[in-house]
Amino acid sequence: MLQELYPEYICPKAEYTSGFDVTLHISTSGLPQTKKIKKSMDEEQQNKIREENEVIRAERAKVTDEIANRVSMFKRNFLGAPIRKAMKASVAGTPC
Repeated sequence: MLQELYPEYICPKAEYTSGFDVTLHISTSGLPQTKKIKKSMDEEQQNKIREENEVIRAERAKVTDEIANRVSMFKRNFLGAPIRKAMKASVAGTPC
């Protein structure tokens, strides 16, 4: 189930938090970063960067919402994994 639904969040077993069966790793390094406005810039440049930053914030919100939605369904998917496995085996015509 983890490899199928959460491949980009899988953490090696050696890095699991002790006392837990599963640890997911969500990297924020790939999120778009806003640019800083410097005082030395003229008004036109500052406005251009402000507009770019608004677009970046919208993109970042979209990405973080997607991550939040997927992680919020983790418990449902984890507890339903045995049923999912049995249903897939049934469709394939193989025993569980």
